Amino acid sequence: MYKSLFAVLKPIVAYKSTGRLDIVYDRPPNGRIFLSKGSVTGISLGDVEGIDALKIMSKTLTFASFMTEEPLPNPTETKAYNTLNILKQLSKIEKFIPVILNNLGGNDTILSFDRRAIGKEVQFSPIELEISFALNGTNNIKQVMDRVDALELDILNTLMRFLKNKAASKVLSHSPMNEERRNRFIKPLEEILAEVTGPVAPVIITQSLEAIEGDKVALAFSDLPLLYATVGYHLEEDEKKELAKFAGEDPIWTELISS
Repeated sequence: MYKSLFAVLKPIVAYKSTGRLDIVYDRPPNGRIFLSKGSVTGISLGDVEGIDALKIMSKTLTFASFMTEEPLPNPTETKAYNTLNILKQLSKIEKFIPVILNNLGGNDTILSFDRRAIGKEVQFSPIELEISFALNGTNNIKQVMDRVDALELDILNTLMRFLKNKAASKVLSHSPMNEERRNRFIKPLEEILAEVTGPVAPVIITQSLEAIEGDKVALAFSDLPLLYATVGYHLEEDEKKELAKFAGEDPIWTELISS
């Protein structure tokens, strides 16, 4: 569940509180907003101060917060901030978050990236490149947000842009795969496995599928991580290491190696 800085700051301003609002993130630095009788008098995020710090803080959607309601020393450089304008801008972001999540389909949506859908001349920023690698057809949006080192709102915006440009597409994770899609995953897996285990590869695949599918009509995308783990259960440690040579850097097969 994502939070907005607006929802935290609004009641503090309304109650005309004096003190320091600490915004605590999973990774430092943490943010600080100083207030005097409900008016913002200072903003800091590590070495970044003022509105620049607020912009970064407003794009981070996972945090804890607490207010120390007592007179505190103001920052070294106390500035006069337009508190109502700050709330207005934060309110826009708060309203935008559920809209973009709804368009994406929610945190459980799985996206797959297709570099061929855009021209070769298009150059990606380092963050866009990192996000594209994370869209491997098995990670959902929450997992992408956890793995990519970037501001969460920037990640959501990039995902929306990828979808709009058809560089990414939604994967129906719990829908049964048709035969064509099923073979797209199973056949390469069997071929890679055969390089290591030899002729018993089809047997390992069959036994693993039977264990996963059970009474299901067909395999679903959401079953793939469990399938990789089940296949890995049949392998010795040296076989897993040998398999890594053939799997390369394909994110689909690295799931199997790490099982």
